Amino acid sequence: MIQIGEKLKTLRSEKHLTQKDLAEKLNVSAQAVSRWENDEVEPSLETLEQLATIFSVSIDELFGKEPAPKQEPAPAPAPAVRYVETAAKPVLAVCETCNKPLYRSEEIRRKTETHGRSTEKRVLCVACDEKEKLNKLRIEQDELNTQWKRAWIWSPIASIALLALFIVLACFNREHFAAFFVAGIALSVLLLTFLVCVFLGNTFIGEMWEDVSSWGFSKMPGIIFSLDFDGIVFLITVKVLFAILNFVVAVCATVLATVLGLVLGVFAFPFALSFHRRDLDANLASIERAKETLAKYEK
Repeated sequence: MIQIGEKLKTLRSEKHLTQKDLAEKLNVSAQAVSRWENDEVEPSLETLEQLATIFSVSIDELFGKEPAPKQEPAPAPAPAVRYVETAAKPVLAVCETCNKPLYRSEEIRRKTETHGRSTEKRVLCVACDEKEKLNKLRIEQDELNTQWKRAWIWSPIASIALLALFIVLACFNREHFAAFFVAGIALSVLLLTFLVCVFLGNTFIGEMWEDVSSWGFSKMPGIIFSLDFDGIVFLITVKVLFAILNFVVAVCATVLATVLGLVLGVFAFPFALSFHRRDLDANLASIERAKETLAKYEK
């Protein structure tokens, strides 16, 4: 067995310490260290513990005993691998706009669109369908706003122009100034309500005016004539008479349609405003619903 003196000397040399350096660490004299290394005396237990700490060894190793070999822990068993077979989801359809595969029936929107005599069937995802719906609703919203602006720009202008005309006529006929002025105001109000109904286009006033006015544009019957001078003169004369008659009938039909529109427009005017507000609110509500649905499916 190796003596402590020889082991101590070996450990000190490995640490590159002199006897004096080691003595200072232990608060002893260099002669004490020399006596330990010469195995003249053995250090105390407290000193042995200090020496073991300085040289990072155990007390047994100071006496020449070999350290017990470290046992490496047994490797942990590898976790069992589980194989799970997953079936691929079937693709029910593909969106024709964004080419997104659709796996659930609630994601599919099937649309049938008619273009003239042809019919087109389309498959869209909910997001693309709501985007198209939202674009159409916004176009309708712009149309409603344009109708409203047009109605309240041109109708007052035409009414004011008519009132100005009657005021000018009243100035040239001072004896009937009041009658002309009152008539001008009344006709201006009638014209205003009539034109607003026509521009908004949500009552029967506009269609009625077009239908009654069309009575004066009926096709005249054919003419039988001979191919000689008298026959050609007869043809030209009858054509001219028919043209004059057609013009007179058209003017009368237009006047009749306008009179009916002016009279009935007063009664249809509040309904036209109410219907426009209703359509506007319904369109805005549809836009908000489309936005909510689109935001839900775009998450």
